[in-house]
Amino acid sequence: MELTYISKRGLTTTEALLNKGILWGEAPFTTALVHHGRIVFEKSHLERLRKTIDYLYGERREVLAHMSAAMREMGDQLSEHPYVYLRATLFELGSGELEFILWAVVRDMPTESLAMTLVQDAPCIHTPNYIKRSDYSFKFRNRNKLRRQGIDDAIYFDSQNRVLDSSTGNLFFVKGDKIIYSEYIPGVLEGVLRENLIECMNRKGHELEQRIILKDELPSFDEIWVSNAFVGLQRVSKLDEIEYKREYFDIIEEQLNKYCGDIWPRKN
Repeated sequence: MELTYISKRGLTTTEALLNKGILWGEAPFTTALVHHGRIVFEKSHLERLRKTIDYLYGERREVLAHMSAAMREMGDQLSEHPYVYLRATLFELGSGELEFILWAVVRDMPTESLAMTLVQDAPCIHTPNYIKRSDYSFKFRNRNKLRRQGIDDAIYFDSQNRVLDSSTGNLFFVKGDKIIYSEYIPGVLEGVLRENLIECMNRKGHELEQRIILKDELPSFDEIWVSNAFVGLQRVSKLDEIEYKREYFDIIEEQLNKYCGDIWPRKN
């Protein structure tokens, strides 16, 4: 089951096709989990959209109230379902009007651990880390290719061998009792779940460290996790020929789930 909502009634064919989202590839967005009608981390997603609007479109925030109401209405219509993927995408018409489209689809929730590989990326350096840009073609094509080979996803690194993100999630690394996550560099998204997970772990008193992570360090870690606002927290069981433990993950997963309201099923 899926639903769509377009902010402008009577959108013409020209407006639908000849806008900056299509012509420029400028269609910033956020993706949220709707759990039985509740938009999980709603305030965080709206704050991402607000900052995006301020940066790209000059503080034209009036669209946010419309978008928030439409998101909630869509959630209400799908409230019987535990896991709904909701994407909210902004686009500017040639006339300068700022519009949005919502797409919501019922999905199964992944529970399996991840087998991953390393892939070099050349991330954009021109926009802030909080903007979720619509240029996912390279990563999604690469992920589809990997899946045909039995690999779930990639961990990306840049030309300086700095570790970035996976295709759709932030990364956390465990070494002993310390949980390490990257500084915000190009290619590391200011993820909604990442920020909430860090807050949760800080409240629980876990030892955290934010720094640059280099590709050569990956074999030395005990565990690697991927965070995503829809899926929650997943663990990496294997990176190429390196196998990772499952020790700290179960503790953090349980604490995160309680912190968020018992949303996600237990992961393998």
